[in-house]
Amino acid sequence: MIEIKIHTCTSCGKKLVYENKVSWMNARTKLNRTGILRCPPCAGKEGRAASDKKIPGRPKGSKNAIGIVAWNKGYKVQGLRLNKSLTFEQRMLGIAKRNGFSTYEEYRASLDAWKAYKIDVWRITNQQPLHLLENYDKRGINGEIGAYTLDHITSIRKGFNENISPEEIGDIKNLQMLPWLDNIVKGWK
Repeated sequence: MIEIKIHTCTSCGKKLVYENKVSWMNARTKLNRTGILRCPPCAGKEGRAASDKKIPGRPKGSKNAIGIVAWNKGYKVQGLRLNKSLTFEQRMLGIAKRNGFSTYEEYRASLDAWKAYKIDVWRITNQQPLHLLENYDKRGINGEIGAYTLDHITSIRKGFNENISPEEIGDIKNLQMLPWLDNIVKGWK
């Protein structure tokens, strides 16, 4: 036989039903000590009001660097509804603004040759059909048991030093999946 105990929320007057004896005794003790016993919604409101911590995340309706308004689902850009995807130009403008430039061309001109080359190689690499590579399904991160990582057979550094075009270094013919440790060791040589 379950004994049901009832208390009343001191904020809103809602009846709090306790079927568990321990929960009821904890609530009774709290009520006796403080004179306050709140239901979960009232306790949450009270806690948030008393807290000086910022609520995580961007407030609904605020804008980021490239004018994207935070929305419940997806994003809203200049009145258009998108499925969390931006155009290439919008992404490049966002990168430029995060780095303090008004256009991507200005940002790109400020980069040294090595960094610009590396960006070009990775842009081309990510456009390749990587899912066709052997062991792609085992792709993971360094330190993960059995994980493979993407490797450029002719390294990006060697391509830069020998003036090989980014298109050749980032091409699918120059890509392979290696166990993560082998890839790190190869990179040290």
